Amino acid sequence: LVVTFTFTEGGQIEIDYSTNTADVQPYFYDRDDKGAERMFNLRVGMEAFFVLLVFLMLLVEVMELVQCVVATGSVTGYFASLWNYIDLTSIALLSVCIAFWGLMLTRFVTFTTLHRYDVYLDNSQAARLLEMGQGGSPLRAFVDMVNDFNTIVNMQVLYVTFHGVNIFLCLLRFLKHCDFQPRMGVVTRTLSRAFLDLVHFFALVAIVLGIYTFLGQIVFGSHVQQFSTLAQASRTVISWSLAGDDRGVGDALFELPGQLATAGVLYYITFAVIMLLMLLN
Repeated sequence: LVVTFTFTEGGQIEIDYSTNTADVQPYFYDRDDKGAERMFNLRVGMEAFFVLLVFLMLLVEVMELVQCVVATGSVTGYFASLWNYIDLTSIALLSVCIAFWGLMLTRFVTFTTLHRYDVYLDNSQAARLLEMGQGGSPLRAFVDMVNDFNTIVNMQVLYVTFHGVNIFLCLLRFLKHCDFQPRMGVVTRTLSRAFLDLVHFFALVAIVLGIYTFLGQIVFGSHVQQFSTLAQASRTVISWSLAGDDRGVGDALFELPGQLATAGVLYYITFAVIMLLMLLN
């Protein structure tokens, strides 16, 4: 349990709670439970099969690279294909995840904790209630335990993040391998033929979003909460563009004081016309 205290500019203290959990015994099961034992054996077998598949995928890519070098005398042909970069990135992330899992297992084995840490000498004494017992060694042991657990949690977050990114890469690789079938390969062939056009389109969209993000934060940041920071402004324009949700910024812009309301109206209308009506349509 992590409790964060944030001191705001108005003098208030905002308290935020977050809970971090980690299974430090991922392979534990009840020896008397036959179903749990079968699930354990299945899990170990699937993990071993997964490692073998990653090794085979890496071997296939190496063979393709060698064949390209033998045929052309250079690696240029291999790296000229965008799909090969996607394959290598996916395999690299899978290898990193395997290494991370091994590191986490070593952390799990060495991680220990106590039911109670007697940090203070005696809570019932009349004075020096915060006097530490045993020279402060229980507190140091508790801090070391918390640091070890935070390391495990951070590694777990990276592990899950890498897998999340790799799921998208695996989807792209699936589309690549569907190209052999005429109907299933429609998406792959469409993306391949329209790749340059899509790159220029997304670059244009990014430029427009960036301009409106900075414009909104600079001009309206002191009056509209949705533009109070660059993070808030970027979240507003992205949500407005992709989901059609302006996060209530329309009412706030139209209700600005004085001449600033005119700028707010122009901002709202031009963004709607350029981004929503022209680019995204």
